[in-house]
Amino acid sequence: AARRPALRVLSEDPLLTGLVAAGLVRGLQAHGVGACVKHFVANDAETDRMTVDNRVDERTLHDLYLEPFRIVEEDARPWSYMAAYNAVNGPTMTQNPLVADVLKVPVDVEPLVREHAKFQCDVGTVRSALSRSWPALRFDHLEETWWPALDETEADVLRRAHAFRQNAAAWADWREVAVVSHWGFLLRLTGRSFANAEHSPFDPMV
Repeated sequence: AARRPALRVLSEDPLLTGLVAAGLVRGLQAHGVGACVKHFVANDAETDRMTVDNRVDERTLHDLYLEPFRIVEEDARPWSYMAAYNAVNGPTMTQNPLVADVLKVPVDVEPLVREHAKFQCDVGTVRSALSRSWPALRFDHLEETWWPALDETEADVLRRAHAFRQNAAAWADWREVAVVSHWGFLLRLTGRSFANAEHSPFDPMV
């Protein structure tokens, strides 16, 4: 008997999954709607998905997990991807070399504000591991264990959202800044809940 497919997976066949996903992406983007493909990669279960390190052998990783993403990238060129929370063979997916190697996405993002600490994808990855994964980047400003011991409180994240709004209001080019974050921080920043891949103008003066 076939096992139940994981959440949000189109099928258990990598070829079929890639072809169906590519068709969906082409259909959406033909009407000016940007598609966001997720979760890259090996997001098999919801249990401990923010902390689990999925160990996958090379053949399984490329033939089963990466193949659908390769197909959809080559056939449909989606506008965006969402990284999985989990790690794969060590590095978390937000900092995993697979992002550059498979999706050909350069690491060229200047983070201006962190996520709510509870939703940090890279919590648990020490500075030395970050340095090994990204030798071209500098992590000297971080302690070896840099993440907070406890989850950030509601009051703390509200204070950070307020501080970010004040800082953004002082930027001459704030109209050209894209705030990319988890819905939890955006909720505290704007007072509204966003769906996946939803966007909205941000005015720090309001």
